[in-house]
Amino acid sequence: FFSCAISPVVVAGLRKALELTQNEPELRTKLWENVAYMQKLLGDAEVPIGDSTSHVIPIMVRDDARIFMIGEELLREGVFINPVRYPAVGKHKSRFRMSISAAHSPEELEDGAEIITRVLRKYGICP
Repeated sequence: FFSCAISPVVVAGLRKALELTQNEPELRTKLWENVAYMQKLLGDAEVPIGDSTSHVIPIMVRDDARIFMIGEELLREGVFINPVRYPAVGKHKSRFRMSISAAHSPEELEDGAEIITRVLRKYGICP
């Protein structure tokens, strides 16, 4: 089992986010449009994404030894996504947890999907 406590700064951010979603519902609509668009872009490119009902899209790598190396290459290419491996997830279930926001533009999502696809293909993660 793996866990960590939420910091007070995160709690304050969450409170503000809840306030914004109540006062600006169009942000929620934009968020879900962006999530669906990125899922489509990655799915069309056969990037192995896991099931998600949130704004966090899991990209399944399943290579505990290389996930950080792949993450570093993605960062050099301009994409920062959080790598997660054992013990935070089961052995051989490593993944990236990509967070989508309402602030992302369609062009940013397209560029990000292209970079992710190219790098993952290089490592044989997707066809």
